[in-house]
Amino acid sequence: MTYSDELSIAVEAGRETVRPGDRLTYTTTVRNLGTDATPALDVSYTLAPGLVLVSDGVRWTSRIPARADARFTVTVEVGREPGTRPLTVVACVARTGDGTPLACASGSAAVQAGTPFWWGAAAVLVVLLVVAALVALRTRYPFDRFG
Repeated sequence: MTYSDELSIAVEAGRETVRPGDRLTYTTTVRNLGTDATPALDVSYTLAPGLVLVSDGVRWTSRIPARADARFTVTVEVGREPGTRPLTVVACVARTGDGTPLACASGSAAVQAGTPFWWGAAAVLVVLLVVAALVALRTRYPFDRFG
């Protein structure tokens, strides 16, 4: 028996958007829809480039009782240069000792575009220019002259 028709797998990212340096936890739920317990199953993750593993591992072995769920989590950190694509992990479940996946699912989080450095530098420059203009006006036209 392959069990592939009796297994359901889903992956959820902890949130929809992330920024470089954020930590993110992906939770995988494997559901046994069958009437018998599963044999030993391997659950494994494949991480997208740009994600750095924080948790202990990305592979577990488990037996799932009939009509029950098993949950597995992996915590990652978003790298400094993740790009703008969604950061996706793929979780697969396979019978222990057989690398053929019985079921796979993916979960993803979008990378929120950071503000480019030059925007911040330009904003600081604008503020400094406004302050300099106000000081120059105050020096040239003192306020007590109009009172």
